[in-house]
Amino acid sequence: MEYNRDAAIKAKKLAEKKLGDKDFASAKKYALKAQTLYPDLDGISLLSTIADVYISAEKKVSGEADWYGILGANPGDDDDTIKKQYRKLALMLHPDKNKCVGADGAFQLVSQAWTLLSDKGKRRGRPAPDTFWTVCHGCKMQYEYLKVYLDQTLLCPNCHNPFLAKQSAPPHNLNHQYHSSLSNNRDRFWIPETDPSIASKAANVIQRVNERLKREREQLSPGYGLPCKNRKTEMPIPNRSGNNNTTRELTVFETRKILVNKARKEICRKLNEWLSENKKPPANNVKVSNQTMDIEEPQAMSVPDPDFHNFDSDRTENSFQDYQVWSAYDDDDGMPRFYALVHKVLSRKPLEMKISWLNSKTTAEFGNMEWIGCGFRKTCGEFRVGKFQTNTSLNSFSQKVKFTKTPRGSVVIHPKKGDVWALYRNWSLDWNESVPDHVIHQYDMVEVVDDYNEQGGVSVRPLVKLTGFRTVFCPNTDETEVRKIPKEQVLRFSHQVPNYLLTGKEARNAPKGYLELDPAATPLDLLIHTTT
Repeated sequence: MEYNRDAAIKAKKLAEKKLGDKDFASAKKYALKAQTLYPDLDGISLLSTIADVYISAEKKVSGEADWYGILGANPGDDDDTIKKQYRKLALMLHPDKNKCVGADGAFQLVSQAWTLLSDKGKRRGRPAPDTFWTVCHGCKMQYEYLKVYLDQTLLCPNCHNPFLAKQSAPPHNLNHQYHSSLSNNRDRFWIPETDPSIASKAANVIQRVNERLKREREQLSPGYGLPCKNRKTEMPIPNRSGNNNTTRELTVFETRKILVNKARKEICRKLNEWLSENKKPPANNVKVSNQTMDIEEPQAMSVPDPDFHNFDSDRTENSFQDYQVWSAYDDDDGMPRFYALVHKVLSRKPLEMKISWLNSKTTAEFGNMEWIGCGFRKTCGEFRVGKFQTNTSLNSFSQKVKFTKTPRGSVVIHPKKGDVWALYRNWSLDWNESVPDHVIHQYDMVEVVDDYNEQGGVSVRPLVKLTGFRTVFCPNTDETEVRKIPKEQVLRFSHQVPNYLLTGKEARNAPKGYLELDPAATPLDLLIHTTT
């Protein structure tokens, strides 16, 4: 459609501007947006490739750029594969053939990566991840995982069934019927087999630091533990004399950076103590190079625009009323998994509310699964009302949710007929803290068919992405696709998604009777991939 082409051209120009500003993550976002809108747009695939090269260069692996990532290769690839990747990129990015913004610098990075990785001596000297091979007992697919997952129950990405990850012989032909988890988790985990006590100590320190971070967030800004879109925190700024005489608003990224620096110092101090005592490397989600700690900075959240409905108009200052429960964005992947009870709206401009965050220490109503203890968020069931606090952050909140209150004052939230929820696609009763993020953060969008009840659970029907749109979905009308979620599996509900029933009057091409989902509560991969 011509409308899509014009929007794609606009997104492409923004991608080029972001490349020039060295904002590579945003450049990638706009390039993907343009590619989704109009895949045949000239040069858009190239822009996306250039952004990928720079993003890999910024990512640090043992203190260096991600040279394999720059070439679009993996550490386990053979020489021929790496050479093919280099030739492909060099041909695309060579300055004599490509005058695109950023192509020259990307070509230099690709050349530098090839110079290093083609030198087998230097390549052998680079630290390789400690991995093992395992096989799914159901479909017999073979996988390569980091050693942290050895003897853990994992979900097979191929058949979606759980299996115990026991070490097995590597496949004879690495190009046939295997999967390496390192393509998604490279240098994220590094846990030595020889000293589990160090890994355990490191994990305990990180847990304590996370708890401290949570407390400090609350001190910096009520509700800060709920990352939101474009929220700011006001902090004092020292003037040249060192006195805090002036103030300005810090962005979420700046505030997080302050807290992460505090965490880094604490973790480094503890781990270096154990290093001096044990002379062995620390582990578990941290990397130590030359006695200094590298912790990945949190990425800013990017939210695509909806196709038609302005969801922000549903959460203005006037949307909040006394005695409401609102969902709020969490600090995991930015989905709305927190809940807040609004006791009283004190003022609207500026917004100021007396609220309590809802919390729960157990999921016993759904069985014996150690859900909260493994670090997952509870979004269904009974919640206690926390302490009163004042909140002024409008952008923390996603939508008003339905609830009931028990005689003892707790709040109960269950899926209701007509609600739209995201379900964990690979959910299993065996999930624990060892399940990798790329397994957890995959979702199916569903519409709730009937209200939840303890005897029958709740029924849902899948939502199907409408071709040609980013945020428009339609219910699957095939009644055989309706499935029952029993009480024991209610934890599979990840979060509620704000939605809007299109009337067809929103725009000339608005499809009447379809549901538009709020992109701020919809995983990005569902927005950029069109399902027929």
